[in-house]
Amino acid sequence: MGHALMENRNGLCVDIAVSQASGTAEREEALKMLDRLRPRMLPKTVGGDKGFDTFDFVEGLRSRGITPHVAQNVSGRRSNVDGRTTQHDGYRLSQRARKKIEEIWGWMKTIGGLRKTRYRGSERTGFYAYFAAATYNLVRMLKLAPMERCNRGPESARCRLRIAQHGPGNPTSLQSDRCTTRHTISFSSPC
Repeated sequence: MGHALMENRNGLCVDIAVSQASGTAEREEALKMLDRLRPRMLPKTVGGDKGFDTFDFVEGLRSRGITPHVAQNVSGRRSNVDGRTTQHDGYRLSQRARKKIEEIWGWMKTIGGLRKTRYRGSERTGFYAYFAAATYNLVRMLKLAPMERCNRGPESARCRLRIAQHGPGNPTSLQSDRCTTRHTISFSSPC
C-alpha cells in the first residue's frame, strides 16, 4: 500500500512510503512520515480524509503540536475533530487542498508506472516509488516556475507549438502574441 505526504501550497510530494496493507497502515505511516521530517519543516496542520479521524491519529498529531485538519467522520459515531478546529477558515482551505494528493497518485499511476508493481517486496517497490515521486516533483516544479519572455517572435515554430498545445482559451495558454519560454534549473492511499 502506498502513502504520500504532500505540502498544500504547491502540491509537491514531501515524503512517500510503501507498507503492507492493514486496517491501520495509513495512519501509522502518516505519523512515521511526520516523524521523519526535520523539526523546522514540521507542519502546523495536517489534512486527511475520513479514515484518519480516529482517536489515536488525532491525539498523535496533537502530541506533536500539529492541528488535525482531517475530514470529520460522523457516520454513526462522534468525530474526534471538534468544533475548535472546524470553525476556522484554514480548516476549509485544507479540506479543499487535500484533494491535490489525488493528482500525485494519478500521475504516478499513469506516467510514473506505479499502476502495477514491477518489483517484489515493499523495499524495492518503495525505492521505485521514491524515484517516481522525485520525478513528479521535478515535473511539478517546472510547471510552477515563472515564465520569462524570450527574444523570438510569435512566428517561431516553438511558439506555435505551445499555443497549439495549450489552446487560446486555456488559462495556462500564452497571454500575448510573443513567445514565452520557461527558464529553470532548478495521507492518502491510491486505493
